[in-house]
Amino acid sequence: MKSPILPFSTTAPAIKDLVEPFLASKSRTLGPSSRLTVLSYRQTLARFTKAFGHRGPASLTPAEIASYWQGLVTRKGEPLAPATANRVLATLSAFMSWVADQGIAERNPVNGLSKLRLPDRDPGAMSEATRQEVLDR
Repeated sequence: MKSPILPFSTTAPAIKDLVEPFLASKSRTLGPSSRLTVLSYRQTLARFTKAFGHRGPASLTPAEIASYWQGLVTRKGEPLAPATANRVLATLSAFMSWVADQGIAERNPVNGLSKLRLPDRDPGAMSEATRQEVLDR
């Protein structure tokens, strides 16, 4: 276990105070090509911080995370697409795992939540060129 981010603090930091150190860590770990990934993390965690930013990460329960995640909607008020919801869950899991690795929380409350099943993709129509290539074989 690593030493906490704020080793001289007597109380656990709030979630809002952990986002930037997490993003900096991800940026270092993922390297120069991580700009868009870190931006995506930042946007997801900004929304998460609005809901839970004042709380310490150890106080979050799996039920609260599940309720938050399942209640996320688009700007138009529609449920998130399954792929988007899964990306949010992956971000929250990465953040909370990092928090636990820092010794700030004992567990990751996201563990145990299952990703949404993605709909089967329609293969779409075959292009005329591909169709002809198959017929020519």
